[in-house]
Amino acid sequence: MGTFMKRLRYYVPNVPTGFILLIGILIAYTGITPILNPEFYDDGVDSSWMWVMCEAFVHHMKWGKDILWHYGPLGFLYGRGYNPDTFLLKNICWFYMVTVYVAGCYTLVMRSGERTTPHLVAIPMLMLFAAISYETAFLSFPVLFLVYSFFMRARQSKLLLYLLVGGMVISSLTKISYMMLSLVILLLVESFRMICLKERPYYIVAYVVGWLVGWKLCHQDFTLIPAYIHGAMQHAHGFAESMQLDITASLHYPLFVGGLVIIWALMASIWFPQFGKEAWVPLLGIAYIFFAATKIGFIHNNNYHILEASAVFILVALTTRDLFWEDLSERKQYIFMFYCMGVAIFITLMSMSQEGADDRKELKKMFSDVDPKNPLSGKSNEAHFKEALEKIRSENPLPQVKGTSDMLAASQAVLLAHHLAYKPRPIFQGYHVFTSYLAEKNKAFLESDQAPDNLFFKISQVTKRYTSIEDAVSWPVILTHYDPQKFYGTGLEHRVLHLTKRDKPVTYSFKTIRQVTAKWRDKVDVPSVKKYGLVWVRIHVEPTLLHRIVTTFYRAARVMMEVETADGKKQNAILMYGTLEDGFLISPEIKTADDFKALYGKDPVPPARDVVSISLFEKGLKMYAHHLFEPKVEYTFEQVVIHR
Repeated sequence: MGTFMKRLRYYVPNVPTGFILLIGILIAYTGITPILNPEFYDDGVDSSWMWVMCEAFVHHMKWGKDILWHYGPLGFLYGRGYNPDTFLLKNICWFYMVTVYVAGCYTLVMRSGERTTPHLVAIPMLMLFAAISYETAFLSFPVLFLVYSFFMRARQSKLLLYLLVGGMVISSLTKISYMMLSLVILLLVESFRMICLKERPYYIVAYVVGWLVGWKLCHQDFTLIPAYIHGAMQHAHGFAESMQLDITASLHYPLFVGGLVIIWALMASIWFPQFGKEAWVPLLGIAYIFFAATKIGFIHNNNYHILEASAVFILVALTTRDLFWEDLSERKQYIFMFYCMGVAIFITLMSMSQEGADDRKELKKMFSDVDPKNPLSGKSNEAHFKEALEKIRSENPLPQVKGTSDMLAASQAVLLAHHLAYKPRPIFQGYHVFTSYLAEKNKAFLESDQAPDNLFFKISQVTKRYTSIEDAVSWPVILTHYDPQKFYGTGLEHRVLHLTKRDKPVTYSFKTIRQVTAKWRDKVDVPSVKKYGLVWVRIHVEPTLLHRIVTTFYRAARVMMEVETADGKKQNAILMYGTLEDGFLISPEIKTADDFKALYGKDPVPPARDVVSISLFEKGLKMYAHHLFEPKVEYTFEQVVIHR
């Protein structure tokens, strides 16, 4: 403990002022941030990726010609619709990028010698593999890297480094986001080296060139790059507008991360003064590790990921080894290392047994015709591609209709496989419509002259949400602007209702029935369908300040609804918090395309589908939900009046 106490006494004179300032910033930050935080409940949607998909798909991607630059070399197997013509070129570019990326990481480590800073940065670079994916086997990389950094002078350490490089290659070939996000930190590190150490790492240029070439090969068009940026800006604007807040509210997340960086800057200047001008580099590394640990352990909110988080926090403790490592005996050092390696191996085995099973089955199925003695045997990529399209067409028969078409379900591949003139809504998958702004965009599109001539409607429960909650405000528009025609396909999964656009649409309006104020779990009676017809409900949930503070640092809970129907059955369904105030059709409950057609009044909806009562509660934050805050819930029930 002697060396540790000496260093601690050295740091003590620097602590008081900085510590007080740090506490002040934390108090102010935790007090202001929840007020700006518009996300009180989780809708289970990756909003930024939703915009990327919509922008790329609607405006740029051509089916059968382009490859959406998202998957690794085996991506087309999972996509089941990408044309394999550019598959070989894509793989060549991909391997080139992986080689350059790994060479950069390897060079960074080998040139660093015994300096601590590059290691603290290299660790979070490897941490990316564990933080942004469910492939938790990658968590072993930073652990092994730490072990290597402790014994880098040992002859055996080179073997460990080669294993790490091989693991990085495999993981980088799995998913592009490992490489894209790692590039950010890699650029930060190498920019620091160019400025402070006067070195010129040319492989950064090679990496960027390879990335651009790969983009060109797969997209044919560089305009998709600004489309991604435009999509992110649209999301930020819509997010703020939907919450009726100033545009700065949409900057909550970057402000939150920026605040963490500032806080860590103060801590780095206090606790790591020996780094001097290099203090910001370990700051970024340690900050990212904490961020990744928080994301893994507290956002996913289950024991499996909390175990991962505990391992990450051990890594954070070990990165501060300059404070205590020299005081430990060799035996205790080995105990530390073997403990970390044990955690890494345990998590790796867990991930191998629990995750990736579907991928393995898919690969086995796709290559079932390959002779083990002749890996080049079996069907070509082209044959697999044609088989996939034929399977879609056989399972989902559709007519060859005139004009443009859209699909109101997460089954866009069906329209494309039938070579119909696809004219999608701005947010083409209903389960991604999670704010008022997005809902209004789709609604306005269906009301405009640009609306498709044909709609194919089917119920698809992607995430066990209440069926009428997805694209809810568009349902009255469909009922007044389109006429039902015929059903196609059999079974709940494939049965589709074909609707055609009316020459002269009718109008609709809402008539208030009653308003009710309640709390979580309070049962609220729903007006009778027999008396009022179609019943619409708007719900306003007012979280407490404590709730906002908790959800700033912890994953927001999902809003759930218990539904009781006239036949006495009860079920739980997920709601979309961002669109609750716009409302949705609560009764009758629509479970099939046949039920939706019955809304036109030509066939009666089964009486058993009438909803008699509902109650709201939240799933998640179990230890807090029922004790620390009870939000007020306001229900407004309305009658949907269609003026035929």
